[in-house]
Amino acid sequence: MTLIRRTSIVALALLIGASLAPAVASAAQDDPSPADELRKELKYINDGIPRLKLSNDDVVAYLDSFAKQYVALDAADKDTAKLRSGIRKVMLKALRTTYVRKEVNQRADVNIRAAVHLGTLAATFDKSARASVFKAGMTAITKMKKAKYELRPARIEAVAAMLAQTHASRAITYISKEHLRTDNTKVEFTIAGLKALRLIESFTSSERFDLFMTLKLKYEGVESTAEQSSSSANVRSKKELWDQIRTHVIANMQTLARTPKSKKGVALQTMQEFQEWFRDHKSAKGEPWVLPKTAAATK
Repeated sequence: MTLIRRTSIVALALLIGASLAPAVASAAQDDPSPADELRKELKYINDGIPRLKLSNDDVVAYLDSFAKQYVALDAADKDTAKLRSGIRKVMLKALRTTYVRKEVNQRADVNIRAAVHLGTLAATFDKSARASVFKAGMTAITKMKKAKYELRPARIEAVAAMLAQTHASRAITYISKEHLRTDNTKVEFTIAGLKALRLIESFTSSERFDLFMTLKLKYEGVESTAEQSSSSANVRSKKELWDQIRTHVIANMQTLARTPKSKKGVALQTMQEFQEWFRDHKSAKGEPWVLPKTAAATK
Protein backbone atom coordinates (compact mmCIF):
# COMPACT_ATOMS: atom_id res chain seq x y z
CA MET A 1 0.00 0.00 0.00
CA THR A 2 1.43 3.40 -0.96
CA LEU A 3 1.90 6.27 1.45
CA ILE A 4 -0.72 8.35 -0.38
CA ARG A 5 -3.31 5.57 -0.14
CA ARG A 6 -2.59 4.96 3.54
CA THR A 7 -2.96 8.69 4.19
CA SER A 8 -6.28 8.77 2.32
CA ILE A 9 -7.65 5.89 4.41
CA VAL A 10 -6.63 7.56 7.66
CA ALA A 11 -8.17 10.83 6.54
CA LEU A 12 -11.41 9.04 5.65
CA ALA A 13 -11.53 7.38 9.05
CA LEU A 14 -11.01 10.70 10.78
CA LEU A 15 -13.70 12.27 8.63
CA ILE A 16 -16.20 9.51 9.50
CA GLY A 17 -15.36 9.80 13.18
CA ALA A 18 -15.80 13.57 13.11
CA SER A 19 -19.18 13.23 11.43
CA LEU A 20 -20.40 10.69 14.03
CA ALA A 21 -19.24 12.65 17.09
CA PRO A 22 -22.10 15.18 17.11
CA ALA A 23 -24.65 12.37 16.83
CA VAL A 24 -23.11 10.50 19.77
CA ALA A 25 -23.00 13.67 21.83
CA SER A 26 -26.60 14.46 20.92
CA ALA A 27 -27.72 10.97 21.93
CA ALA A 28 -25.98 11.39 25.27
CA GLN A 29 -27.72 14.72 25.80
CA ASP A 30 -31.12 13.23 24.92
CA ASP A 31 -30.71 10.49 27.53
CA PRO A 32 -32.46 11.94 30.63
CA SER A 33 -30.61 11.98 33.92
CA PRO A 34 -32.10 10.38 37.05
CA ALA A 35 -32.93 13.88 38.30
CA ASP A 36 -34.81 14.67 35.08
CA GLU A 37 -36.69 11.39 35.33
CA LEU A 38 -37.69 12.19 38.91
CA ARG A 39 -38.92 15.64 37.91
CA LYS A 40 -41.07 14.10 35.17
CA GLU A 41 -42.50 11.53 37.56
CA LEU A 42 -43.29 14.18 40.15
CA LYS A 43 -45.16 16.25 37.60
CA TYR A 44 -46.95 13.18 36.27
CA ILE A 45 -48.23 12.20 39.71
CA ASN A 46 -48.91 15.78 40.80
CA ASP A 47 -51.16 16.23 37.76
CA GLY A 48 -52.72 12.78 38.05
CA ILE A 49 -53.66 12.68 41.75
CA PRO A 50 -56.79 14.86 41.45
CA ARG A 51 -58.14 12.72 38.63
CA LEU A 52 -58.94 9.03 38.68
CA LYS A 53 -57.08 8.30 35.45
CA LEU A 54 -54.33 6.96 37.70
CA SER A 55 -55.34 4.10 39.97
CA ASN A 56 -54.65 4.23 43.69
CA ASP A 57 -52.20 1.36 43.28
CA ASP A 58 -50.23 3.32 40.69
CA VAL A 59 -50.10 6.48 42.81
CA VAL A 60 -49.15 4.54 45.93
CA ALA A 61 -46.34 2.80 44.05
CA TYR A 62 -44.96 6.16 42.97
CA LEU A 63 -45.24 7.54 46.52
CA ASP A 64 -43.28 4.54 47.80
CA SER A 65 -40.60 5.21 45.19
CA PHE A 66 -40.48 8.92 46.01
CA ALA A 67 -40.02 8.16 49.72
CA LYS A 68 -37.01 5.94 48.99
CA GLN A 69 -35.51 8.53 46.68
CA TYR A 70 -36.06 11.27 49.26
CA VAL A 71 -33.87 9.45 51.75
CA ALA A 72 -31.16 8.87 49.14
CA LEU A 73 -31.01 12.52 48.03
CA ASP A 74 -28.38 14.76 49.59
CA ALA A 75 -30.11 17.56 51.51
CA ALA A 76 -26.94 19.67 51.49
CA ASP A 77 -26.86 19.87 47.69
CA LYS A 78 -28.96 22.73 46.29
CA ASP A 79 -30.24 20.79 43.28
CA THR A 80 -31.24 17.70 45.22
CA ALA A 81 -32.70 19.86 47.98
CA LYS A 82 -35.13 21.19 45.37
CA LEU A 83 -36.03 17.63 44.43
CA ARG A 84 -36.69 16.79 48.07
CA SER A 85 -38.92 19.84 48.28
CA GLY A 86 -40.75 18.65 45.17
CA ILE A 87 -41.31 15.24 46.74
CA ARG A 88 -42.72 16.81 49.90
CA LYS A 89 -45.12 18.94 47.84
CA VAL A 90 -46.42 15.92 45.97
CA MET A 91 -46.79 13.99 49.23
CA LEU A 92 -48.76 16.88 50.72
CA LYS A 93 -51.01 16.99 47.68
CA ALA A 94 -51.56 13.25 48.01
CA LEU A 95 -52.38 13.77 51.69
CA ARG A 96 -55.10 16.35 51.17
CA THR A 97 -56.65 15.43 47.82
CA THR A 98 -60.01 13.70 48.00
CA TYR A 99 -62.25 12.42 45.23
CA VAL A 100 -65.71 11.67 46.55
CA ARG A 101 -68.03 9.40 44.62
CA LYS A 102 -71.19 7.87 46.09
CA GLU A 103 -70.25 9.19 49.54
CA VAL A 104 -66.89 7.42 49.47
CA ASN A 105 -63.48 9.08 49.19
CA GLN A 106 -61.91 7.22 46.29
CA ARG A 107 -58.43 8.51 47.21
CA ALA A 108 -58.39 7.28 50.83
CA ASP A 109 -55.60 4.75 50.17
CA VAL A 110 -53.48 7.52 48.66
CA ASN A 111 -54.19 9.84 51.61
CA ILE A 112 -53.16 7.13 54.06
CA ARG A 113 -49.92 6.24 52.28
CA ALA A 114 -48.92 9.91 51.99
CA ALA A 115 -49.49 10.42 55.73
CA VAL A 116 -47.43 7.33 56.55
CA HIS A 117 -44.50 8.49 54.42
CA LEU A 118 -44.61 12.08 55.69
CA GLY A 119 -44.62 10.82 59.27
CA THR A 120 -41.74 8.44 58.62
CA LEU A 121 -39.68 11.09 56.84
CA ALA A 122 -40.47 13.84 59.37
CA ALA A 123 -37.20 13.34 61.25
CA THR A 124 -35.33 14.50 58.13
CA PHE A 125 -37.40 17.69 57.65
CA ASP A 126 -36.14 21.11 58.60
CA LYS A 127 -38.19 23.38 60.87
CA SER A 128 -40.07 25.02 58.02
CA ALA A 129 -40.96 21.70 56.37
CA ARG A 130 -42.19 20.24 59.65
CA ALA A 131 -44.38 23.28 60.19
CA SER A 132 -45.92 22.91 56.72
CA VAL A 133 -46.59 19.21 57.22
CA PHE A 134 -48.08 19.75 60.67
CA LYS A 135 -50.38 22.49 59.37
CA ALA A 136 -51.49 20.25 56.51
CA GLY A 137 -52.25 17.49 59.00
CA MET A 138 -54.39 19.76 61.17
CA THR A 139 -56.26 20.97 58.09
CA ALA A 140 -56.88 17.38 57.00
CA ILE A 141 -58.25 16.49 60.45
CA THR A 142 -60.56 19.52 60.44
CA LYS A 143 -61.92 18.64 57.00
CA MET A 144 -62.43 15.01 57.98
CA LYS A 145 -64.48 16.08 60.99
CA LYS A 146 -66.77 18.01 58.64
CA ALA A 147 -66.83 15.37 55.91
CA LYS A 148 -70.19 14.25 54.55
CA TYR A 149 -68.73 11.05 53.12
CA GLU A 150 -67.81 7.79 54.80
CA LEU A 151 -64.55 8.11 56.75
CA ARG A 152 -62.07 5.30 57.16
CA PRO A 153 -60.62 5.14 60.69
CA ALA A 154 -57.27 4.13 59.16
CA ARG A 155 -57.03 7.51 57.44
CA ILE A 156 -57.76 9.44 60.65
CA GLU A 157 -55.19 7.36 62.52
CA ALA A 158 -52.54 7.82 59.83
CA VAL A 159 -52.87 11.61 59.90
CA ALA A 160 -52.91 11.77 63.70
CA ALA A 161 -49.80 9.58 63.78
CA MET A 162 -48.13 11.88 61.25
CA LEU A 163 -48.74 14.83 63.58
CA ALA A 164 -47.14 13.02 66.51
CA GLN A 165 -44.12 12.07 64.42
CA THR A 166 -43.75 15.54 62.90
CA HIS A 167 -43.81 17.70 66.03
CA ALA A 168 -44.33 15.89 69.35
CA SER A 169 -44.84 18.93 71.59
CA ARG A 170 -47.38 20.56 69.29
CA ALA A 171 -49.10 17.21 68.77
CA ILE A 172 -49.58 16.72 72.52
CA THR A 173 -51.32 20.09 72.80
CA TYR A 174 -53.36 19.67 69.62
CA ILE A 175 -54.47 16.10 70.27
CA SER A 176 -55.36 16.85 73.89
CA LYS A 177 -57.60 19.69 72.74
CA GLU A 178 -59.05 18.38 69.50
CA HIS A 179 -59.17 14.58 69.85
CA LEU A 180 -59.71 13.50 73.44
CA ARG A 181 -63.47 13.52 73.91
CA THR A 182 -65.52 12.08 76.75
CA ASP A 183 -68.67 11.35 74.77
CA ASN A 184 -69.61 9.07 71.92
CA THR A 185 -69.28 11.81 69.32
CA LYS A 186 -66.61 11.01 66.72
CA VAL A 187 -65.03 8.23 68.81
CA GLU A 188 -62.78 7.34 65.90
CA PHE A 189 -60.96 10.65 66.37
CA THR A 190 -60.49 9.98 70.09
CA ILE A 191 -59.05 6.55 69.35
CA ALA A 192 -56.77 7.98 66.65
CA GLY A 193 -55.48 10.62 69.05
CA LEU A 194 -54.80 8.11 71.82
CA LYS A 195 -52.95 5.82 69.42
CA ALA A 196 -50.89 8.73 68.09
CA LEU A 197 -49.81 9.80 71.57
CA ARG A 198 -48.27 6.38 72.10
CA LEU A 199 -45.90 7.02 69.19
CA ILE A 200 -44.21 9.87 71.05
CA GLU A 201 -40.99 8.43 72.43
CA SER A 202 -39.78 11.25 74.65
CA PHE A 203 -41.46 13.82 76.86
CA THR A 204 -40.23 16.68 78.97
CA SER A 205 -41.07 16.16 82.64
CA SER A 206 -43.83 18.78 82.45
CA GLU A 207 -45.31 17.25 79.28
CA ARG A 208 -45.33 13.83 80.89
CA PHE A 209 -47.06 15.08 84.05
CA ASP A 210 -49.53 17.38 82.28
CA LEU A 211 -50.64 14.76 79.77
CA PHE A 212 -51.06 12.18 82.52
CA MET A 213 -53.24 14.65 84.41
CA THR A 214 -55.27 15.42 81.28
CA LEU A 215 -56.05 11.73 80.74
CA LYS A 216 -56.69 11.17 84.42
CA LEU A 217 -59.15 14.02 84.77
CA LYS A 218 -60.93 13.24 81.50
CA TYR A 219 -61.36 9.51 81.85
CA GLU A 220 -61.48 8.46 85.49
CA GLY A 221 -65.08 9.76 85.55
CA VAL A 222 -65.87 7.90 82.32
CA GLU A 223 -64.65 4.62 83.81
CA SER A 224 -66.52 5.23 87.05
CA THR A 225 -69.80 5.92 85.25
CA ALA A 226 -69.31 2.99 82.86
CA GLU A 227 -69.00 0.58 85.77
CA GLN A 228 -72.33 1.58 87.31
CA SER A 229 -75.16 -0.96 87.13
CA SER A 230 -77.71 1.63 86.07
CA SER A 231 -79.42 1.26 82.70
CA SER A 232 -79.69 5.01 82.16
CA ALA A 233 -78.80 6.46 78.77
CA ASN A 234 -75.78 8.23 80.23
CA VAL A 235 -74.35 5.05 81.75
CA ARG A 236 -74.94 3.10 78.56
CA SER A 237 -73.23 5.84 76.57
CA LYS A 238 -70.19 5.97 78.85
CA LYS A 239 -69.93 2.18 78.89
CA GLU A 240 -69.98 2.07 75.09
CA LEU A 241 -67.29 4.76 74.94
CA TRP A 242 -65.10 3.17 77.61
CA ASP A 243 -65.27 -0.24 75.97
CA GLN A 244 -63.80 1.32 72.82
CA ILE A 245 -61.08 3.50 74.34
CA ARG A 246 -60.13 1.78 77.59
CA THR A 247 -57.16 -0.15 76.19
CA HIS A 248 -55.69 2.97 74.57
CA VAL A 249 -56.19 5.19 77.63
CA ILE A 250 -54.61 2.70 80.03
CA ALA A 251 -51.68 2.08 77.67
CA ASN A 252 -50.93 5.82 77.63
CA MET A 253 -51.26 6.08 81.39
CA GLN A 254 -48.79 3.24 81.84
CA THR A 255 -46.28 4.82 79.47
CA LEU A 256 -46.51 8.27 81.02
CA ALA A 257 -46.20 6.94 84.57
CA ARG A 258 -43.38 4.57 83.53
CA THR A 259 -45.44 1.40 84.04
CA PRO A 260 -46.19 1.51 87.78
CA LYS A 261 -47.16 -1.74 89.47
CA SER A 262 -49.50 -2.70 92.25
CA LYS A 263 -48.30 -4.19 95.54
CA LYS A 264 -48.71 -7.58 93.89
CA GLY A 265 -46.26 -6.57 91.15
CA VAL A 266 -48.89 -6.32 88.43
CA ALA A 267 -49.09 -3.34 86.04
CA LEU A 268 -51.99 -1.02 86.86
CA GLN A 269 -55.00 -1.75 84.68
CA THR A 270 -57.77 0.65 85.72
CA MET A 271 -58.22 4.37 86.22
CA GLN A 272 -59.19 3.63 89.81
CA GLU A 273 -55.84 1.95 90.40
CA PHE A 274 -54.02 4.92 88.85
CA GLN A 275 -56.02 7.28 91.03
CA GLU A 276 -54.90 5.46 94.15
CA TRP A 277 -51.28 5.26 92.93
CA PHE A 278 -51.25 8.97 92.14
CA ARG A 279 -51.86 9.92 95.76
CA ASP A 280 -48.21 9.13 96.44
CA HIS A 281 -46.94 10.73 93.21
CA LYS A 282 -48.67 14.11 93.10
CA SER A 283 -45.52 16.20 92.89
CA ALA A 284 -44.66 17.19 89.34
CA LYS A 285 -41.05 17.58 90.51
CA GLY A 286 -40.75 14.04 91.87
CA GLU A 287 -40.59 10.55 90.42
CA PRO A 288 -41.69 9.22 87.99
CA TRP A 289 -42.18 12.58 86.27
CA VAL A 290 -38.64 13.70 86.98
CA LEU A 291 -36.01 11.00 87.28
CA PRO A 292 -33.04 11.32 89.62
CA LYS A 293 -29.95 12.46 87.69
CA THR A 294 -28.20 9.13 88.12
CA ALA A 295 -31.22 7.22 86.89
CA ALA A 296 -31.85 9.62 84.02
CA ALA A 297 -28.26 9.30 82.86
CA THR A 298 -28.53 5.53 82.51
CA LYS A 299 -32.04 5.38 81.13
